Amino acid sequence: MSKAVPIDRAPEPDDPTRQAIVACMRGSATGAQAARAMSYVLNDLCGISAIEPAALSEGQAGFTRGKRWVGINLARIGKLTLWRPEETDGN
Repeated sequence: MSKAVPIDRAPEPDDPTRQAIVACMRGSATGAQAARAMSYVLNDLCGISAIEPAALSEGQAGFTRGKRWVGINLARIGKLTLWRPEETDGN
């Protein structure tokens, strides 16, 4: 789990994640490295799975929603399933 950082700052990746991002940028990433890099981008940078804090200014909330919008669109372009409805047992 990454440490909390201000909304307008990027959390620092660990060394394996940093290496995976560099490999992706060079076009030499393995499948595992590409997955690690995209997980960092979508979850840590864009926050597509984060809950928006309640006490945000209008500007902070807009910035957070903009980051999430970018992440959701990257996931859509990559045809990633972000959620899947589950069947309930009727209760």
